[in-house]
Amino acid sequence: MKSLLSHSRIAGIKYQAHRVGRFAQKSGNIEQALAPVVSFAGAPEVGAGLEAVGAVSRKVGTALKSL
Repeated sequence: MKSLLSHSRIAGIKYQAHRVGRFAQKSGNIEQALAPVVSFAGAPEVGAGLEAVGAVSRKVGTALKSL
């Protein structure tokens, strides 16, 4: 009986998780860079939200990249 998770499938899953992690880190950086601009534009609560989402996104990205 064949194994459902062969070595090549596991390697593919890790590769995709790494790609998603890189994307999450990049999007987190963009969100955090936009937060001060949005805050100065007159929506400080939206800027704070972007800052928080960016920080979480970067942490998730870092975790996925380390798989």
